Amino acid sequence: MRKILVLATVFLMVMLFLSGCNIPWSLENGDSEGGQPNNGNGEEDNKTEVSLYFPSKDNSRIVGEKRKVIAKDDAIVKSCIEALIQGPENEELRKAFPDGTKLLSANMVGDVAIVNFSKEYENTDELDELLLRVSLVNTLTEIEGIEKVRIMVVGQELTGADGQLFGDMARIPLDSEGKPKMNDETTVVIYFSDAYSEKVAAEERIVEITQDKRIEEIIFEELKKGPETEGLDPAIPEGTTLLSVDTENGVCTLNLSKEFVDNHIGGSMAEMMTLNSIVASYTELPNIDSVQFLIEGEVREVFIHSALDSPIKREEESIKK
Repeated sequence: MRKILVLATVFLMVMLFLSGCNIPWSLENGDSEGGQPNNGNGEEDNKTEVSLYFPSKDNSRIVGEKRKVIAKDDAIVKSCIEALIQGPENEELRKAFPDGTKLLSANMVGDVAIVNFSKEYENTDELDELLLRVSLVNTLTEIEGIEKVRIMVVGQELTGADGQLFGDMARIPLDSEGKPKMNDETTVVIYFSDAYSEKVAAEERIVEITQDKRIEEIIFEELKKGPETEGLDPAIPEGTTLLSVDTENGVCTLNLSKEFVDNHIGGSMAEMMTLNSIVASYTELPNIDSVQFLIEGEVREVFIHSALDSPIKREEESIKK
């Protein structure tokens, strides 16, 4: 009887110590690749319904899928991530995580979930990694008490292509079609060539978002207005109109009128700065990583000197820091 009392006292002291900690839950897990979450005795009362977010197969939207996951003993975060790694049940969706990715650890600091993954997390291109981040952040911020998510890879905080830390990421609002919702006003970054045609420089603009106009159209309008900063040159030749714009699988297709070519000032460097200004402006959007130019609805082999027959990616070395 005395032995039982001693054990009970020790157990109570441990529980009191844990309840005083700032971190409400923590897990260390070296084997979370694929498979169903471990559901113990499988009782339904140990499960809770959550929305898991997955990209569509054409990468055009991110959709919530209702699933039941284990919630016993604060294991809901681990269960949600394991279910994300496993993938969706809906055949129109795809899993966001690269094959082989494992959850190494997860813990909370305040209202921030800090999740640490194996090196396989990085086996993605820029677009897939973006969709993975949105899927993960929006799934975890569904959980009560989680407002932001910090992603680590083998203990190192996740960085973008520019080397900047992503930091603590808040939920990304989605519309009814699963596409990112814009606020009434948002800040866009527009680029213009410097006077020496060596690099493009950024200007921030606060723009109004309306239901009848896409953000891609607004960016073109801002480019067409020209620079506000002295010493920068316009990007869009006079008279150019945007005939149509479409974004799919990370490629923004700009269909421009013939004035884009006919009214350009000419010169290979000036051409390059025009293209770099436009591409840098559009690739500031999280769902765009390259721009395909069309002239009057047709692919043009060259601008005048520069190639236009394939999507053009952002060139960081052309951007003034």
